[in-house]
Amino acid sequence: MDLAAHPGWPLCPGPGVEGYTCPVRTRDGGQCAACREREYLLHLAKTLPAREAEDGTCPGHHGPCGRPVVIEGLCGQCRLSSQADRDRIEREWQAAAAVAVAAAQAEEAREAAPAPF
Repeated sequence: MDLAAHPGWPLCPGPGVEGYTCPVRTRDGGQCAACREREYLLHLAKTLPAREAEDGTCPGHHGPCGRPVVIEGLCGQCRLSSQADRDRIEREWQAAAAVAVAAAQAEEAREAAPAPF
């Protein structure tokens, strides 16, 4: 998007990272697609923190595990549990985003309707 093409549009508020200012302008002053993705990834990182065990065993997903590490710092069982939680969080995030989009579309439709004179 050419930033100079829409000088009257408000800037994207960014992904909520302190010290980061997004240079993209959006029509409605909402987040741009890149900042929505960054915000989702930050949310996911906070919700599913990665832990590492110093002895090379699985630190567990919901608690201590101690099995040998197989994939990305976790054993197979903890990796599956982690993926299931990630999928659940992603579904919840997408549902919340869908509700927000529906509310915004309803508001835009209400504003676009002709005045009842």
